[in-house]
Amino acid sequence: MAYEEPSQDKRLEKLVALSEGGMRVANRVMLDTIEITKSNIDQIAKCFFKDAELEENHSQVRDALNNIGWKYNEFGQKDKAIQAYIRSAQLGCGNALSNITWDFLLTGRHEEARRIFDECYYRVMTTRDTEIDYQQGSNSRSNDALHRLALGASHDELREIWEDAHFQENHLESRFYPIMLDHFEGNSEKVNSRIALLNKNERNELVEIFQTLVDQHEWIAGIARTCLELLGEEPQKKKGLFRR
Repeated sequence: MAYEEPSQDKRLEKLVALSEGGMRVANRVMLDTIEITKSNIDQIAKCFFKDAELEENHSQVRDALNNIGWKYNEFGQKDKAIQAYIRSAQLGCGNALSNITWDFLLTGRHEEARRIFDECYYRVMTTRDTEIDYQQGSNSRSNDALHRLALGASHDELREIWEDAHFQENHLESRFYPIMLDHFEGNSEKVNSRIALLNKNERNELVEIFQTLVDQHEWIAGIARTCLELLGEEPQKKKGLFRR
């Protein structure tokens, strides 16, 4: 009956009623049958936050909360987006954890990002079941290493993270950031030889990433400018965010 209801508002009303009555499968189909809008997102989010308290390891619930976070971001509701990402990451969503660690790089919230990473990373890595989960595990770990750098971690500690072949594999940023450390240590010969190993597509992707950071928080903007200089590019200020 809910599926057959032509009005989206009434369809959502019926699904919410079913959900509140204990039929949790109503939440599973909600995002497939309802377009999230500014006017209904809070109601939909409430259903999934409640579901998250009852279901600790359901991929649809954690992915739905991550998608809700993206929608909140699109609607300019950053604080609500972060809360959705955090709950999703706590349930094991790697993309949500990447979104948090990346967003907090843009705003300089290093200590908070480190706390959330330590709380969620183990769950992400032990519940991952798709290729995207593996990729986002590498992403969030690389982002976390940047937060550690901002908080004064040693270069040895950071290299151990970025050069970890098992967890970081071919993650592009993890391959590049040790070059940045070489630069900080004044080893220009090693910098040049390692940059020469990057192919054109890899260089272009790195440039695109760093160009989007030059007008963000002063710490990550400084890192971005340094990396662009190493890649032989001039920093160019751009509008908008590039989320990883």
